[in-house]
Amino acid sequence: MTFYILLNKITTLFLSLNLLTTLTFDSEIQSYLYGGGSSEIYFELANNRKTLVLKALQQERNSNLLIITKKRKYYFNLLVDDKNPHQFIEVKDGVINHVLKKLWPLRIIRFLKGNLRLYL
Repeated sequence: MTFYILLNKITTLFLSLNLLTTLTFDSEIQSYLYGGGSSEIYFELANNRKTLVLKALQQERNSNLLIITKKRKYYFNLLVDDKNPHQFIEVKDGVINHVLKKLWPLRIIRFLKGNLRLYL
């Protein structure tokens, strides 16, 4: 799965007690800071410091994580969810698309119900 993350935005990441979650970046990870205790989540750097491996060690331990690479800073909200955890994530820099334009003006649509007909 690929996450395209915009600058200075917080991204929610779901961890599991049973599975490893990996965050792979384009540039080398300089450091990371976790908002909880060291006994709550397992961390390890791999792949020439471009991948951070995470695993929740305790249930119901939600916190945050800051990862600093050579290019940028990434902010994550960490939640424990054994039903739908993230596993292998490639993190890319997101860019806002300014090329799109509005094709028609927004109008308010009201639905009124009458005798066997729908009036707009």
